[in-house]
Amino acid sequence: MAEHQNSEKITWQNAPFLLCEHCLGSGKVNGKTCENCQGIGAGVYYQGYLFHWSKVYNSTLGKLHKFNVFIYRLLNFVLLASFLAAVAWLGWYIYNVYLFEYNFWFLLDWHWWVQANIHLLAFYAAGLLLCFFAYRVMMYGESKSNLQILSQNLSGETKSQAHFALAQGFSELLKNKVPLLDVYKYAAPGLLTSLERAWDLTISIKGQEVTPLHLLGGLLDEGEVRVLLMRLGIGPADFGNKLVKALLLQQRGTEQSTMNLELTWNINLRKILIYAGLDAWDSNFRQVSELNALYSVGSIEYSINQYNLVKDLLEEFKINSNILRNIIEWGKLKQRLRDNLSLFRELARLKPTGNMNRAMTATFTPLLNNLSQDYTRSASYGYFLPCLNRDKEVNEILQSIESTQQSVLLVGHNGIGKTSIIEGIAQLMVMEKVPPQIEDKRLLVLDLPTLLSAVPPQNLPQVLQQLIQEIASSRNIVLVLENLEMLANNQGGSFSLLEVILQALESRAFYCIATTTPQAYVEFLENSKVPQVMTVLQVQELDIDSNIQIIEGQSGYLENKHQVFFTYDAIAKAVKLSDEYIYDQYLPAKAIKVLESSALAVKQQRGGGAVVLGEDVAKEIAEKTGIPVTQLTQDEAEKLLNLEKEIHRRVVGQEEAVEMVSSSLRRARAELRDTNRPIANFLFVGPTGVGKTELAKAVSEVYFGNEEAMLRFDMSEYQDKASIARLIGQNKEGGLLTEAVRRKPFALLLFDELEKAHPDILNLFLQILDDGRLTDGLGRTIDFSNAIIIATSNAGAKYVQSAIAENRPMEEIKEHLLKVELQNYYRPEFLNRFDGIITFKPLTPDNILAITRLLLVKVQKRLSAKQIIVDFSEDFVRELAVQGFDPLFGARPLKRVIQNKVEDSLANYLLSAKIKARDKVIFEAGGQIRVEEARRL
Repeated sequence: MAEHQNSEKITWQNAPFLLCEHCLGSGKVNGKTCENCQGIGAGVYYQGYLFHWSKVYNSTLGKLHKFNVFIYRLLNFVLLASFLAAVAWLGWYIYNVYLFEYNFWFLLDWHWWVQANIHLLAFYAAGLLLCFFAYRVMMYGESKSNLQILSQNLSGETKSQAHFALAQGFSELLKNKVPLLDVYKYAAPGLLTSLERAWDLTISIKGQEVTPLHLLGGLLDEGEVRVLLMRLGIGPADFGNKLVKALLLQQRGTEQSTMNLELTWNINLRKILIYAGLDAWDSNFRQVSELNALYSVGSIEYSINQYNLVKDLLEEFKINSNILRNIIEWGKLKQRLRDNLSLFRELARLKPTGNMNRAMTATFTPLLNNLSQDYTRSASYGYFLPCLNRDKEVNEILQSIESTQQSVLLVGHNGIGKTSIIEGIAQLMVMEKVPPQIEDKRLLVLDLPTLLSAVPPQNLPQVLQQLIQEIASSRNIVLVLENLEMLANNQGGSFSLLEVILQALESRAFYCIATTTPQAYVEFLENSKVPQVMTVLQVQELDIDSNIQIIEGQSGYLENKHQVFFTYDAIAKAVKLSDEYIYDQYLPAKAIKVLESSALAVKQQRGGGAVVLGEDVAKEIAEKTGIPVTQLTQDEAEKLLNLEKEIHRRVVGQEEAVEMVSSSLRRARAELRDTNRPIANFLFVGPTGVGKTELAKAVSEVYFGNEEAMLRFDMSEYQDKASIARLIGQNKEGGLLTEAVRRKPFALLLFDELEKAHPDILNLFLQILDDGRLTDGLGRTIDFSNAIIIATSNAGAKYVQSAIAENRPMEEIKEHLLKVELQNYYRPEFLNRFDGIITFKPLTPDNILAITRLLLVKVQKRLSAKQIIVDFSEDFVRELAVQGFDPLFGARPLKRVIQNKVEDSLANYLLSAKIKARDKVIFEAGGQIRVEEARRL
């Protein structure tokens, strides 16, 4: 029966698993071969083949397999030793004759050869033995590569048809004589050894059937699997201990329902191995490796109602499906490179590395050789890394050349992978896996900066024409022009150099692959003949997982370069954090830069051979951007839990406002917020002088480390429509707001007196508050998702003061303020964008007294730097509080009172030398000042 069927495109992961209804996967009924499935039991129909696993691989079979391998190697050794012995015997005989005859002229005497027939038999035997030995080695190698050959030889039409052929059962398939593929025959030695260990592990814990969990235990001792665990930062011993606990738990759950007298395979294990074969098939591997089995163990759903402890075990170590797929792809990449290396080297030897092609039709290109780099030569020498996850773009380029006979222009941002695509095409040209139009050709990259700087401008058209003539005459060159806009920017007399190139391409003189950026294409190329002469292909930024896999492919080069070891978490965080917090660059280039700088820092701190962890990459991102992305330390966690207390050291009262702000900051640091919006959006409303701006300063100091992290904008300066350009920029000049956030994305933005801003400016805030992004006047997207936005407003201040004086409830005041007073200044959709609209209460005399003490503490701190002690009597403090309180202006007059009564007096005393270092100044009631001079020698 088919386990699942649907109309979606079938991949190996969702190809239907077939389980025989008669034998339930065992292949036997009453001890006899099942007639329905012909002993197959279970399988998967995929791409025209019925994949199955034929044997229960146990310890006995493993020992027999090892014995066969031993006999095979022993026989090879005997053959090789016999050949060497025969050659040595013949050599010894010739040497003895030479000693007797003193020369080798006897070799020309045929009588001697007739007399030496016995020894010649040894020579003939040696030749036969050598041929037989070579034949055995060759046949062994071919038998091991059959899976790859089968996959490559299967036609695309067969694969396409097989995708839609959902089998109903074994009987229909076998009646139609569907070819069988026994995955067991293509199992790698490492996988067979793991199955043997899984069998022994089951016996050691007195289990009754071998399950995928036992196979996972058997895989742990394989070198590739252990390396992947190290990449994940998991110790094999820790993983093994958890695995044993899971095995014991699984055994307790199955021992009641299973009463088999002999050890056997669980049907889920057979299913896992079959799907491992499918994975190897799709990966174009020679054999089914332990990596294919590991991926299958962690990603395939079980067939029978048995709890999947494998997934629980993986989740215990925070390994989800994405992480498992990416880490397995890392291991597969290395295996694929090993499988393809010999093939690539063999084909590369056949590729000419000089000017001449194999057809001997090319001509000499001296000028072009001096101004270009031969990518096919570099590829044949193995200088390029593999081009990963860009098959779509590579195929589009080759199809365009084959079908339209046109050259191609790649349009994509810098660092996105355009050069890697061109390097991938060079590698395909070396292997001749390209359309006939560019077979047996060289891929040359013209060095445009050198050309434009070394040649006088008036001579550029003639030099470019000479280059084109050399390319056209040679007829074995595909030209690469990186940054094509450079030719459009340079004039060769009355026309641009781009026109010279386009004329040649229009006449099909040669093929060209060019690159440019989206901005340059729009500015210089879109309105030219380029879209008519060339096929324009957009190169988009890949998703996170694809970029992780690309960097995994380059990890070996980076590790050798910096002498470090990258964990998977380091690579994943380099991609994810750079994507989230570095906005003016593109993946994968920006992630590679972060990894390299992290590797340098780790090597300096911990020496060569050190392991680069995810936290090391997070520290590097934090240093580059100023955004805290590292794990919370205990001190930081303590500080966040006590934010209210920290803020109240500067802000008096306003408990509701302080609590709401503190809660939003804790959610942000715990990564529980919507990352597509700012950290927090607040609108502070209330009378002037009640602490709205002071709370913003306090948050900046406590959360960001200092008040300098606060970017303050007085919105009374942006009352006309033209002031929008000042905020977001225009005419190639950045705006005050957008440039400030672009340079310091992790900051607090304070917009004072928001009600005074022009209405069109408020429309800009709709996008910032909702999406966390804003497009500036230069077309750049500025990210506000790591900013805290606080806007203050005095709208409705008079109402709040009068309502408080009338002792109205705060809830009534807030409701009226939101539904009536604020509606006169802001639209409802604008107000709804804020996380909280916080009403600040007018200050009471007790609040003013507390604020007075806070302001006087600041005075004491400033004088302590001069080693002068300042003290204030309680009566004096109360006098200042009374004089500085104004019901209309809140605490604002208090600062002026302290400035006049305290700071001015201290300045006069300092200038007149009435107080010196180590003296104590005491302010008493009535403003009297008493100085206690320090003892001096």
